[in-house]
Amino acid sequence: MKVIIMYCLVFFSFLIQASDNNSDFKCTVKQAQHVAENGKLDEVKSWDVFLEKNFMVDRQTGIIVGQQFKNNIASIKPLVYDHFVNGYSVIAATNTQVVSYLQITTIDDSPKKVFIYIMNNVVLSGVCVSF
Repeated sequence: MKVIIMYCLVFFSFLIQASDNNSDFKCTVKQAQHVAENGKLDEVKSWDVFLEKNFMVDRQTGIIVGQQFKNNIASIKPLVYDHFVNGYSVIAATNTQVVSYLQITTIDDSPKKVFIYIMNNVVLSGVCVSF
């Protein structure tokens, strides 16, 4: 009986982990910076419009959707790298060669996962939750 219970617990933990790996993300921007002329990250008031804004990430396709956030405006599809060791990453490009990179630290056990989003010389950071 103990062996059966143990197998059941292991099986359900795999199901929970698998369902979490298929969950999409809802992310909130907490900080917006850009690389200044001196090479250091610096606050920019014009990017404050992104603060506390949300965007969604489709985990399977890597498509980002939100008020000011979109990475599927070109015919080039985002590339998704979803790995249990390195976390979740999306690289996207547009026809005008604008490249963006999103990294969500999914390897942390916390329900809130930190992210960093880089596009040109702009860096956004914040937290995501799976849903």
